[in-house]
Amino acid sequence: VLNVENDLTLSSTLTVNGSSSLIFKPTASGQQALRGSGTLVVNEQGGGTRSFVRVEGTTTLTIEPEITVQAGSASFFGSSGVQTLINQGTILAGRSNAAAGSELVLFDFEQFTNATAGTLIATGSGILELRSGWRNEGVIRDDGSPVRLGGTFSFADVGTLDRQGGLVEITGTLQNTDTTLALSAATGSFEVSQGGKVVGGRITTSDGATLLVRSGTFDGVTVQSPVSVSGVLNVENDLTLSST
Repeated sequence: VLNVENDLTLSSTLTVNGSSSLIFKPTASGQQALRGSGTLVVNEQGGGTRSFVRVEGTTTLTIEPEITVQAGSASFFGSSGVQTLINQGTILAGRSNAAAGSELVLFDFEQFTNATAGTLIATGSGILELRSGWRNEGVIRDDGSPVRLGGTFSFADVGTLDRQGGLVEITGTLQNTDTTLALSAATGSFEVSQGGKVVGGRITTSDGATLLVRSGTFDGVTVQSPVSVSGVLNVENDLTLSST
């Protein structure tokens, strides 16, 4: 276990391996920063053992723009308070020397913002999963690996996606009331899986983009473009079809 108080500055590489933990402790200001021009490597060995990055107390951790985080099987999360993570750097979820989509890299904070300068990349072995409250103001890239959109979010929270041959899955709750889940060439295709849910609103697809349901729920949804089911689709509070 490595505890961090009053910021951590990296000008080289810090590696957290195995079942080890990097813990950002509460401060009087409620602020912590990961800064510098270095790299934080979390579980470069990957496999079945998980490494942990934890933010404690009512604390905001900011990953500054020159920092790179690369993770194998790892959990980034908060405990004992309201934790906020702001990413202005580059986070690589996955390792290049392992099977694609074999290692979960989880972010689970009360509030997680991928800021304008921030980039989240699912690559190599990684499955990038966002849970709880999150918002993307930067770029999320599926570099041949899955991105799971968990927690509770709106389509506006998804922001800019750089689709590079991976998979984007709705695994949480998409609050879509009075708006439209509009899939297009810009967004690419989505899947609803792992019990994901779409609440209200409309679904449209264009430019060859598709929506495939593997395991999930539509709650009061209007389908205005073709949707395919290959698994289980549960319906709550009516389903309106104006397409196939």
